Amino acid sequence: GLNVVFRKMAGAAKPVIEIKIENDTVNIVSKVSFFNQVISFKLDEPYQQNYEGLEMNCMSRWENGKIITEANPVAEGKGKAQKFVREISNDELIQTMYVGDVKCTRVFKRTSE
Repeated sequence: GLNVVFRKMAGAAKPVIEIKIENDTVNIVSKVSFFNQVISFKLDEPYQQNYEGLEMNCMSRWENGKIITEANPVAEGKGKAQKFVREISNDELIQTMYVGDVKCTRVFKRTSE
């Protein structure tokens, strides 16, 4: 898991999320004053991604207007399986994350460039 200081900073942060599709690659860029993360993938193709120091085997797909990502730890016994669901509703990005029986939802408002 994340240390307490990082969790408090992340909880107070106002991140900016950009989702871009270039050719057949989806790029999700999360920008916060103290941390930036870039996730690049092709739908329906396996890839590896590092989440807070934990290497994960991932697969993302487009389903019912949502990007759904399933992520499983590379090393057995280290970390838990995770699921991310991203969807656009009106001018909002709704991002729901699942780890075991824990569910977290964040809502991002669209801003003008």
